[in-house]
Amino acid sequence: TLCVFEGGKRKTTSLEGIAEAERVHDLYTHHNHTVQFYRPQRFSDPICRFNKDLEGDFEDLVGASVYLTPPASQGLAPHHDDVEVFIVQTQGEK
Repeated sequence: TLCVFEGGKRKTTSLEGIAEAERVHDLYTHHNHTVQFYRPQRFSDPICRFNKDLEGDFEDLVGASVYLTPPASQGLAPHHDDVEVFIVQTQGEK
């Protein structure tokens, strides 16, 4: 999913079929869109192992999402989640 939060509103950009790298790069780089990856553990063994370890520690199911947001922009409106969330920020600052 590609989205941007501007002027107090979220705008989601729909891409038909498979997202082309050039279009995603353009939206991220030139239009400040956040790139959202749902269930990245399907494609990343390290994330899958991390989830499995957390599931063992918490004795509950664990999911993952990845958000890539350009500097000085915002992809999502201020909100709260109705589930417990553990955030790992690997770059930049909030």
